[in-house]
Amino acid sequence: MFEAGGLKLLALHLIAQQASHGYDVIRAIGELVGGDYQPSPGTIYPTLSYLVDMGHATATEAAGGRKQYAITPEGTQALAEQDEALQHLLARLGEGKAREAKRRPPALVRALENFKT
Repeated sequence: MFEAGGLKLLALHLIAQQASHGYDVIRAIGELVGGDYQPSPGTIYPTLSYLVDMGHATATEAAGGRKQYAITPEGTQALAEQDEALQHLLARLGEGKAREAKRRPPALVRALENFKT
């Protein structure tokens, strides 16, 4: 699904848009991909921890002991340096999402949306 470093780049992009919990990042990636794929917590949380270790993100304790991740100035700089790769990744994910949407019967899409709700 992702090239080397792609998931880290996408997670950094998402927390740059809005400080988020790990589950929010999982859900946002699922929406970008088209809903058929969501990374597992066992993939996302180590990725977010890596971003914190690299100084690209911070993790603060929120209500219920959940961590909220936010981008740092160093993370913003790293994201800007990798903008071309990010745009390529977002375009590729968007193409895959559009392709999947064309292949799905409307009844299945409706059922999936009902299930999500």
